[in-house]
This record gives sequence, structure tokens and C-alpha cells, in this order.
Amino acid sequence: MTSERRKEMVRTWHERGIDSETICRLLGLSADEVTAIIFSKSEPEKRSEPEFTEPTLFGDD
Repeated sequence: MTSERRKEMVRTWHERGIDSETICRLLGLSADEVTAIIFSKSEPEKRSEPEFTEPTLFGDD
């Protein structure tokens, strides 16, 4: 099992254009592991936008 730190390194280096063979060699991972990490989703962004509801100032008449 690959640590989260190594997964982060693989994703970062891949985004910077480093080829997967070099990533495999530097981190000591297999090509299958590197490919799986690259194509797996990273942690989902936890974006919670506030919900605003504006009260009516005047009646709905």
C-alpha cells in the first residue's frame, strides 16, 4: 500500500510533466501503481457554499 505522501508526490510530479517511468524509478513504485494513482481521484474537494435565503422585506401581496 502506498502512503498518502507518495500519492501526493506522484500526482504533483505528473502535473508538472514528469513521465511515469521516472516517477516509478524515483519512488520505487511499479508502473501499475503509478498509473492507478494518476487516474484515481484525489481527495474530493470539500466545498460547502453557504445557503442564503433573503427574507422578503414587504409582503408577497
